[in-house]
This record gives sequence, C-alpha cells and structure tokens, in this order.
Amino acid sequence: MSSNRVARGLGRGLASLIPDSALEMDALPAEREALRVVPIDEIKPNPEQPREVFDKVLLDDLTASIKAHGVLSPLVVRREEGRYIVIAGERRLRAAALAGLTTVPVLVRE
Repeated sequence: MSSNRVARGLGRGLASLIPDSALEMDALPAEREALRVVPIDEIKPNPEQPREVFDKVLLDDLTASIKAHGVLSPLVVRREEGRYIVIAGERRLRAAALAGLTTVPVLVRE
C-alpha cells in the first residue's frame, strides 16, 4: 500500500513557533542589570525574607557543593544605601559564607 502524498516539513522556521515578545523578554538593557563579584560582607539578607528557618542538612549539602564547585548560579541583589540586598539566593549566600568564600557572583537588578 503506497501513499500518493508527499511528505512535507513544517516549512515555516523556528521564528514562527516563538513569538517576538518571548525573544525580547530576555533582552534587558545593560544598565538595568550587571553581573559582578562582590564581597559577602557587602550583602545583607532581605529583611522581608519570608523564610525564617533554613534546613541545616540542606544548607550543609549546599555548602559542600560550593566548596567543591563554587557558586554556580549568581545571587540576585539590588543596591540600597551603599550595600546589596538579596532578592534571590539567601541560601547560597549563607552556604558560601559557611564554605569560607569572601566573594560571590551576583546579578545586580536596579
């Protein structure tokens, strides 16, 4: 049994599957965010952090990972009164300090 139909691909390209707005969302102006390495002592935990208790076992595991591999994902911070405030990554900050690091990579959001 043979088919007389000719196999056709989508033929519209990847751009037809991804809307332009999705491509533009990741393109933030350089002045709005910057990747830096900053001293841990210049970073303060967010006073509005809802998490008050950090699981010691998980924190110890993260500390061991940071000792072995470093901080793989930067913290997200904002500038406030000459210091940095953690937006995301307080566990990484705590674990990096426990691992003996003096600096961490951060993504500064304005």
